[in-house]
Amino acid sequence: MGLLTSLVMVDHTAIPRRLISGRRRCRNENKGVLAVESEQIRSWLELMRLPYNYDPDGNRYSIIYDVEGHRLPVIIEPTKPEWIKIRVRLGEINKIPEANKLGFLREMLYGNFVLDDVTFSMDKDGVMYSENDIPRSSNLENFHSELTAVVLGALTFVREIAPKFDMSPENLIGEL
Repeated sequence: MGLLTSLVMVDHTAIPRRLISGRRRCRNENKGVLAVESEQIRSWLELMRLPYNYDPDGNRYSIIYDVEGHRLPVIIEPTKPEWIKIRVRLGEINKIPEANKLGFLREMLYGNFVLDDVTFSMDKDGVMYSENDIPRSSNLENFHSELTAVVLGALTFVREIAPKFDMSPENLIGEL
């Protein structure tokens, strides 16, 4: 449980309302459409005192979590105006043996149903994620909740889903 407790909660009453509400505007409008969302992400991570890396080329932030001995980067990035995606890569569907694929995907869909706020998904290239999308108008408490859910999804995947199919997370999880 140390993984989830490493996400620091802050006293929201001590934080200026304009920082929590997500309504802060960038001073430099030439930064691009997603600059406001990027600044919002930065302010939330700093308020939560979470160490992060920023990739200006991809306009995304990453936080590294150790999940059962696996270093998993949680990526946080604005995906379109007014929306932010939080995700961690779990693996590729093509690395799952055909005999296990249906049961594996069924287990992930069931996880979507029974795990509060956890979303397992897959992109068009067959890369599986634990992810959440939040509107920029969200507050710090909601951001913390969604971030925690993404990490919980990764933890559930590594501890419960992959082992049910005798699959080693090392063979599934790859770098972004």
